[in-house]
Amino acid sequence: MMEHVFHIHGCRKFWFIMGPKDNYENGQRMQAVIDYLKEQNVPCEEDMFYCESFEIRSGYRGFLKLYGVHRELPEAVICANDEIAVGVCKAAEACCYTETEGVFWDSCGCRTAGRADLTDYVRKEILKEAAQSDFEEEIKMLEYELLYCKTLHQIYEKILTGIPSLQYEDMYLMMDEKMDDFHEATGDCLEDIARLSGNGSFHVNGYPDRMQKVFIDPADGKIRIETKNRKGLFSAFESNEGGREYLFLPFHFSQYTVGYIVIINSVCLMEKRYLDKMLSTIMTSMENFYRNKRLECINRGLEEISMRDAMTGLYNRLGYQNQACRIFWENKEKNRNLTILFIDMDRLKYMNDTYGHECGDLAIKITAGAILRYRPDDALAVRMGGDEFLVVLPYMERKNVVELVDRIRSEISRQAKLLELPCELSISAGGINTDMESGKALDDYVREADEIMYREKSARKKQREA
Repeated sequence: MMEHVFHIHGCRKFWFIMGPKDNYENGQRMQAVIDYLKEQNVPCEEDMFYCESFEIRSGYRGFLKLYGVHRELPEAVICANDEIAVGVCKAAEACCYTETEGVFWDSCGCRTAGRADLTDYVRKEILKEAAQSDFEEEIKMLEYELLYCKTLHQIYEKILTGIPSLQYEDMYLMMDEKMDDFHEATGDCLEDIARLSGNGSFHVNGYPDRMQKVFIDPADGKIRIETKNRKGLFSAFESNEGGREYLFLPFHFSQYTVGYIVIINSVCLMEKRYLDKMLSTIMTSMENFYRNKRLECINRGLEEISMRDAMTGLYNRLGYQNQACRIFWENKEKNRNLTILFIDMDRLKYMNDTYGHECGDLAIKITAGAILRYRPDDALAVRMGGDEFLVVLPYMERKNVVELVDRIRSEISRQAKLLELPCELSISAGGINTDMESGKALDDYVREADEIMYREKSARKKQREA
């Protein structure tokens, strides 16, 4: 184009209205223009260029800006694309320059050897609109399907397979491993909740050294996720073979970088300018999914905290209602019996009154610690009240229950001596096995275990008095 307007039309005064300054293709085009002007000894000044975007408004604003600087028209206005040229013509008309002939191949008045095939032009425009319509329908469907994805794996699969009209050799995602950090969130304390309520640990600048590569395995068509060192991902760049173009499109959650999509040999995608809509849909869906999952984790963490006794870490009364009762009814449906163990500390009121509540609190913690240490992993421990504890256990024979209580008692005695508790610390316990074929509820068995415990406590009291 520059050679044509320079040699055929003798133009020496130019304006250049280009795309974004940070766009690689635009930068290459501008450098080529500057190099050509220098070769022809034509002055090339910064105020001859205007860079904004590839849209119509860029041409309109660029013309007005350069006209305001120079106050006269150049001999030729070189535009980066047709949209910018349309904006230039509109701005020229607004400035009362009406001799512009449009933006087609013959806009300068030159004729080629052949004639313009308007039928072919219309056909191409219709096909272009049809392709655009198909793409927009696919984007809408992708947006809808992403909305109902339950896992990250489903999100990734929809992204990589959800737009069939795109033409590329290969496509995969490079994601920060922290995208699924909500799976590891426990919410055991308020510090965990505060961490979850933030934006994770994503980078603001750059990417982590190790990232997850998400791709479709050509062998079976299934999604694969591999964690790789980022620096060794693209060994193909070092190859002497050409003919491969890599398009990198970053994913951001606000100012945080979470990954990028890599599309190989995607010339069709760039020509049709589908990138903005595609990226916007994917990033919005991924960010909404991520934040919703983190919110679910926060809510689960808060719920867990609300069911825990702050002093001992055991479940509290709310935990009993939500967890112990749930376990009971689940086992009742499967006709699996349980063992209910009720434990009561001996002489806690005496310790509080005689040695102070600090001593009593330590005794409670020692007792809870012993229960936690020796209960089976699949048992649930509850602090029912001040000095009362409940353990819901898988079914155990009586002798095994007695052995468990003895181990808890021994641990309590050992810890009391180790921590120099000023008085003897002991417990009373009562256990009962359920009969899931009966109509009893968990509360009924808890009352029965409490009664058994009380009889043991009375017997131990009489023994001490004797």
